[in-house]
Amino acid sequence: MNINNILQNQNQFQVETIDSFAFYEQHKIFETLLRLLANKQIRSTKTGVPLPCILHERTKIALQEIHSWTPQDIEDFEAGIFSEVESGLSGYEVTQSAPMSLYRQLQKEGREDLIFDRQIVPVPNAILNALACTALEKRFTRTALLSCDGFVEVYDDELETSAVRLDVDEHLSRQGFIVPIKEDGLVSHLQVFRHPRDERPFRLRSRSNIVWRLNPWQQ
Repeated sequence: MNINNILQNQNQFQVETIDSFAFYEQHKIFETLLRLLANKQIRSTKTGVPLPCILHERTKIALQEIHSWTPQDIEDFEAGIFSEVESGLSGYEVTQSAPMSLYRQLQKEGREDLIFDRQIVPVPNAILNALACTALEKRFTRTALLSCDGFVEVYDDELETSAVRLDVDEHLSRQGFIVPIKEDGLVSHLQVFRHPRDERPFRLRSRSNIVWRLNPWQQ
């Protein structure tokens, strides 16, 4: 893997806006998104074995369809799990796991710390995309989100409703990851690597005229 790609891409682009307030708000949106996409897990400090405390995707689907849980309910429940561990359960710690394919490549070179230093997160699948964007809409206005490169408003013709989503193809969630690009310490945009050896990562941009089903598990 070309580690220098990630390092150089951190600051190779110039800020394209002269509106400092708008740029700072965009930075806050990206920073919040990165925290939401960070794949946290709980593991034993003795064995290093991860514990399955993040709800499985099918469990999330069942909670929403059968028990009418909202994405916020799921987010709050998982946050509660982590807070319990952090507040006193001895023998366990909360950590972040990177996309496994990237972690293995970096581990070979002794550079796995790059994942945390550069705030690298996995490309979300459709469900994580929905959960993260739902959480973002509780913190920021839809207008603010749509002003950031990478976010689009999607429509469901059957449900006659719309929502915000990160405009990234779900198949990239298998090996892909996102690297925030910074200018003077602020995130200016997001760079997407399709896989750890990707020599031509692309800048995440917003496409138009997207029609998705808002419930990604529906066929």
